[in-house]
Amino acid sequence: MARILLPRYSNRYPRAIAPKDILVDPNVVINDAASGSASFKIYDPSRDEVLTGVEAIGQTVLSVSNAGEFVISDDVELTQDDDTIHLSTINAVDTVLGTVTISAATTVASAVGNRFRKIFGVKVTMTEYGTADLNTRNWGYQGTILSTHDVYKDSRSKDGLDADIEIIVLAPGMVEQQTICATVKEDDCG
Repeated sequence: MARILLPRYSNRYPRAIAPKDILVDPNVVINDAASGSASFKIYDPSRDEVLTGVEAIGQTVLSVSNAGEFVISDDVELTQDDDTIHLSTINAVDTVLGTVTISAATTVASAVGNRFRKIFGVKVTMTEYGTADLNTRNWGYQGTILSTHDVYKDSRSKDGLDADIEIIVLAPGMVEQQTICATVKEDDCG
């Protein structure tokens, strides 16, 4: 997978272009974005771990592989057993016990191996461009990573911070997820 550079103040637009492997229900007409949506989130691949213990509903202390990779105030996502995403913030890290304490208790049980990772900021809503047509690369969704986005608040962005941008497109008859590997770098201009 190619890596793209996302310097701050460059007005980069991550795009989900209509690819050939898009999942299309043959009974649904592909339409414009009136009833579809697209968004993206930015993740820190160096803080992408799994649960090492079974976690019940209502837990705030979670056993996590490489707990020391996380820091207090990291925004995190936990994939729960029903595939819902639980959002929270880290309040404490115990590297001896291999645990993190999150601010919002889990809402569904979570098994060993469920994904636990750092997210930069909130999801960014994307807008449709072009006319809906799977036979063209002139149609898709785009969104802007603003210079005020949380990914630029991480001190590592001064030297170049590797990040994963996950784009999810939901529309009648199709579901698609793309991941772009990017390096976020602070510019001195702007």
